[in-house]
Amino acid sequence: MHYNWHWRWHWGNGELGNNGVHTLDLCRWGANVDFPTRVTSTGGRYHWDDDQQTPDTQTVCFEFGDQCQITWIGLSCNRHAPGFVTFFGDNGTLDVDENGNFKLYDRGDKVVDERADATNNEQHIANFLAAIRHDKPLDLAAEIGEGHKSTLLCYLGNIAQRVGRSLDCDPQNGHILADQTAMELWGREYEPGWEPLLSS
Repeated sequence: MHYNWHWRWHWGNGELGNNGVHTLDLCRWGANVDFPTRVTSTGGRYHWDDDQQTPDTQTVCFEFGDQCQITWIGLSCNRHAPGFVTFFGDNGTLDVDENGNFKLYDRGDKVVDERADATNNEQHIANFLAAIRHDKPLDLAAEIGEGHKSTLLCYLGNIAQRVGRSLDCDPQNGHILADQTAMELWGREYEPGWEPLLSS
């Protein structure tokens, strides 16, 4: 399958679901949050005039009550995108790259700590394989329950984009509140016999 399957709503989740999930996962972990209370998305296909459906330019804001806000910016057609993840705090800023290297800045924007020799994917792969070999899924550094929370952010951002309005969400489980049109995009039609079964 060619790479452009990402850009059709029937099969893909655009850049938000393609690469955004990785940054959002780190943001959720760093901010110690699970499910948002409100999700807003803006953007569109501004660069290319073609038949692809997902945005090539998108900004999604996830609000977590009075705790914090996570903003994801997708600029598929411009290589000068912001860094991987930036945490803005009361006493400074933390920039983290895709390899785990970081620079920590104080309130005056002076670098006070940094790391440029972070580990690579070998540790992640080893952790994944060990969990499989020992049949201990909870030994994963990021087990499926945490992955679900980060993936759900992508779905919520794209649903907000597609319906053209902000979504109010239940902070206990991320479900969309009081918006039947948005909830119609929560699932999809399945081939008979292939419907997912919910466990109790």
